[in-house]
Amino acid sequence: MNYQQIKKFISFLPILLLYSGCFPSSPKSSKVTVPNLLDGTQVGQSGGTNNSTTTGTSTPTPTTTSTPTPTPTVAVDDCANPGNGVGSSNFPYLKERNIIKHGFYQGGVPGDRFNSDIDLKQNNKSDLATDVRFRFRIKARPNPPGNFSISSPGCKRSDIYTMMQVNVGVRASNQAPGNYSETHVLTIPVGQCSPVVEVNNLPQLGPNDTLAVDIFDVRTDWQCVQDPYQSYYYCNQLYFVSFNSCWQLDLHIETDYTNSIPTSSPIL
Repeated sequence: MNYQQIKKFISFLPILLLYSGCFPSSPKSSKVTVPNLLDGTQVGQSGGTNNSTTTGTSTPTPTTTSTPTPTPTVAVDDCANPGNGVGSSNFPYLKERNIIKHGFYQGGVPGDRFNSDIDLKQNNKSDLATDVRFRFRIKARPNPPGNFSISSPGCKRSDIYTMMQVNVGVRASNQAPGNYSETHVLTIPVGQCSPVVEVNNLPQLGPNDTLAVDIFDVRTDWQCVQDPYQSYYYCNQLYFVSFNSCWQLDLHIETDYTNSIPTSSPIL
């Protein structure tokens, strides 16, 4: 074989080797999925993906011990459940309950009033023989039921009210009603007590005198309650109780002979 033939043979040699399978064929492309290690997935041992979410180092769940709610302490002696009061005296503070009086005449003539000289129970009058300490409070009670069969004046009609305003005057028993050393006006929701009021200007008492307490000029919101439209005219003020209707309240009194009236409110 001459030189030209050898050169031609060498030029065709790669083609022959390609068709005879001596050279490896080009690899097929394969798509490799790279797990995203930032989205919380983990690579499984078998090469697949485990889609369970991980949050790094596990934090133990704190255990909480529930504290039982303490039972509210009910006052031994309060407005809702009067007792003997605070102190070591053998005498509980005075509690005159369910005082009921009728209201005013239409012409403005004063209606019935509570007068401790007349209306206070005899065994309680000795509690008012004091010249050192005198305090009181009022508890407003709901309107008493009406009775149309009775004659006026009296609780012939039952005018419902939710708010009461009373005037309280303190005097010596030898003085007529109106001659007060102090007067106080108290506005009280029904079912609640007024603050405890301390009388600082006590009247001078004679040897046989006691203090006297009058409750008068009682007003309520009865016209507002009865007004179906709850108008501003009737609901912006309190009105005298009707002559044919009644008001009802309790009177609590504390003196230097009795225990103190328990209260959490400031004393007026």
